[in-house]
Amino acid sequence: MKNFFVISFSLFFISVLSQDTIPQGIYYSIDDFLNKTPTEKDTLLIKKRTPRSIKFNGGNDYKVYSKDCRLELFDQFCVYSDGQNSYISCLYYNVQTHFAKMLTSGNYIVFEAGVSMDEKYYHD
Repeated sequence: MKNFFVISFSLFFISVLSQDTIPQGIYYSIDDFLNKTPTEKDTLLIKKRTPRSIKFNGGNDYKVYSKDCRLELFDQFCVYSDGQNSYISCLYYNVQTHFAKMLTSGNYIVFEAGVSMDEKYYHD
């Protein structure tokens, strides 16, 4: 019997951002986010997923919807900022679906995400 240990989080550190706030908007690339220049200045709806939904369907903690809540957005962009919090598309980085809230401290960004979908990280 094989024992599987799943690392339930990944930490990504990027030492470029300062502590000031991130402008609200949609960022199509991480470079746009690091330069604090949103590709689109649009407002989206963020919903926290329930623990039950995450256990049943997998993925990360947050869903992002269009303004009218008709369309769930998965991988159309890299980062969304509502002006107070920033959310990174984990599917964009091949770390399951949905979004994770990013925490910034000084020159670092940290986020907690699901399991990598890249098979090279799995061992027999």
